[in-house]
Amino acid sequence: VEEMSGTFLKVGLSYDSDMSAAVLLNVTLRNLAGKGSKVSLDGRLSQYPGAIISYYIQTGLRKPGVGLGIKMHYDNYNIYSYKTGDIQSSYKYHNYGPDIYAQATILQDVALGIGIQKDFTNIVAQIAPNDPEKQDVEGLNYYAYLMYDNLDRTFYPRSGFQLYGELKYLTDDIPMMKGTATFKNFIKTTARMKGYIPVHRRFSIFLGVSGGFIVAKEPYYLHFDIPGGWNIYKRKIPFIYENYIGG
Repeated sequence: VEEMSGTFLKVGLSYDSDMSAAVLLNVTLRNLAGKGSKVSLDGRLSQYPGAIISYYIQTGLRKPGVGLGIKMHYDNYNIYSYKTGDIQSSYKYHNYGPDIYAQATILQDVALGIGIQKDFTNIVAQIAPNDPEKQDVEGLNYYAYLMYDNLDRTFYPRSGFQLYGELKYLTDDIPMMKGTATFKNFIKTTARMKGYIPVHRRFSIFLGVSGGFIVAKEPYYLHFDIPGGWNIYKRKIPFIYENYIGG
């Protein structure tokens, strides 16, 4: 069997009350940047744009087949804080950074991977009367994942299931920006499932669930400034890495 080469373009539409309307775009180039390679661009064209650009190639090693990949992600949307149900503050959220990872196919539908990620988050206040906790964050994160995937196709699938579990070690090591939040290293586990059940040749029912758990120490520390002198503060997990329910 020889994998199909060429360029593929796929377009979709999306709407929800949080992210508003969007055009979803995928461009995939197979075997054009090396045999067994895949270059992919996923984009969200909307009021809140986002994109993931990735390059993945097989190393030629067999049993298990091992591939190497690199990707760059970018996300942009508004976030809010609330008080008694009313919006209190509004921020522009920008998240971006590269990943480098290796992945091995250990069974026909099962992959095991490890990676390292440099993660940048910039928070720009639009309306923020009294919310000093929202500050820029920079992380150097290490992760491992296990994935089961028998979806009938990668983009806009119609049937099958995908199960994904991840263990991530998040740190503030090797900072590159000034004034970013400092935090104690911690561990975050994530699990998610999505499935597509076909009910017609053009329609499917989508099922999805996700969850996470954080293991962290949030120590107290001393800090000195001229106006207030010595004070005791608690170093918290950056809010962007916390778990949230709802949406």
